Order: sequence, then C-alpha cells, then structure tokens
Amino acid sequence: MKKLPLFVALSLVLLSFVGVSASRRLTFNPEGYFLPMRSMRNVSRVRWILFSDYHSTNTRGPMHVELRIGNRAHWITFAQASLAIDGEQLRFATKVRNGMRYNFDGRFLPTDAEHSGGKFADDRNAGLPALRGVLRRYRGNRIVRSEQLVFIYTIGD
Repeated sequence: MKKLPLFVALSLVLLSFVGVSASRRLTFNPEGYFLPMRSMRNVSRVRWILFSDYHSTNTRGPMHVELRIGNRAHWITFAQASLAIDGEQLRFATKVRNGMRYNFDGRFLPTDAEHSGGKFADDRNAGLPALRGVLRRYRGNRIVRSEQLVFIYTIGD
C-alpha cells in the first residue's frame, strides 16, 4: 500500500518537472521583417531581414531567414545556410551568391510585454529598435566588410 502513494507522488513531481522544462525550451518567435533604421548608416545596403516559417510551397515548416541586399531597382536575396536562435540571441549565415556570403550575429530587443508574450507586437512602435547586431560580408573566406546595424520590426504583408 505504501507503493501506490509513492508512485503517485513521484508521478506528480515528474509531470511538474516536464511542464517546467518544456516551457523553458520555448524561445522568442521573431517572425516578420526587420528593416534598417533610417538614422543608421547602412553601407551594406540591407533592404530587410525576413524570419518566417512559411515556405515557397505555401506550407509551414521550420523557421528560416532571408537577407535582401540592394536598392529598390536591383537586389539580391541571400537564402539561409544556417540559423540559430537561442532566446533573444541570433546567429545566421547565408548561402553564397555571386561569390559573396553574409554572417549576422545579434540580439532581438523585445519590450518586457513582448518578451513575456513570446513575439513582437504587430503594432510595434516603428521608432523602437527591435534587432541589433553585426553583419559581416565575406568574399571566399575573407571578411570584406563588417558593420553594426540596428533594425525596426514590421509584421509585413
């Protein structure tokens, strides 16, 4: 008879542990567009960084990132080679296009309310920085440009 209460107690402890550890694994969801702040110098000509879990087949899948470089008339979109999001820390690398590739190492800057909600607000203040980091441009294995950038957030279309 003593085994049954012990089993129930251990089961409850295990369930509470699983519930807590699962919530700790949740990370911040950055889905949307990040546009360079106009007040910042943008020598790299970044148009935007997109985080999305929608794919070209119009289905949901794992989060991916795209980096668009250029101007309104001519741009290149660099697809993801790797992506790591750990809470509010971000690191990604792009695939090579035209002999160039990019790496970004940064941090999301959610407000306290956004942090607790797990995502950026759809109506976020456009003057409030949402992402800050260093973008490095590579030709081969050599860094040809490194630039500190600050981005605002928009939900997109």
